[in-house]
Amino acid sequence: MTFAELRTHFERWARETFSVERVRSGEYDEAGYPGWPSVEDPFARHVATGSLTALADADLRGLLFLIARSWDLGRIIAWLSDGTRFSNVAELSEHDTLFLAEASLAFTGSELDGARQQLATVLGRVQVARDRATSVLERLYESNDEYTSRMALLSLASLGYPHIVLLLRRSWDAGGEHQRIACLEVVARRIHDDSLLAELLRLAEDLPGVHLAERRRALLAELQTRSEERGRP
Repeated sequence: MTFAELRTHFERWARETFSVERVRSGEYDEAGYPGWPSVEDPFARHVATGSLTALADADLRGLLFLIARSWDLGRIIAWLSDGTRFSNVAELSEHDTLFLAEASLAFTGSELDGARQQLATVLGRVQVARDRATSVLERLYESNDEYTSRMALLSLASLGYPHIVLLLRRSWDAGGEHQRIACLEVVARRIHDDSLLAELLRLAEDLPGVHLAERRRALLAELQTRSEERGRP
């Protein structure tokens, strides 16, 4: 069965199982779909045989749609896992991961945002094709989908992107609570710039957002501890 046909099967199951309103909003149990093995198995075979890049456009779009819908499983794309793997069901290479990411950008439609989000996350693990990954992530950062843009920012920081400070300042100024938390994460955990971190924490003092306030308090405590440690004889 092709990925285009597998997409049709998934959509039929969703319509037959949940209300029209829940399907339209995406508020339903996608992880509970009983047909995920029938998607993961052919995906693994295509990866093993090197035929992923030979998929017809309809099947490639179908695969990306199914990847988007399987976000809560984190198996086809291992975006919920730590480590260096790109997939939990196949030995997905950097080349094929980048191919999928580029394809997700070539196709239009918010229905693929879930795939773009996952791929933006794992591209920060690329070791060899870093220039190509950086180029793709720059495009993903420009996405109209806030979460895709946020994940691309984090991955660019992981790859040592030379213009990361410019991007995070842009995200800070334009973004909301979670985008700003991502900016703090970049500064504190990936580029380790205490001076910039202190500046952003000052700016965050009067900004709205319960989660931002919690993260600010935690990072202020860490910053104070490091300052005290540096002051010890």
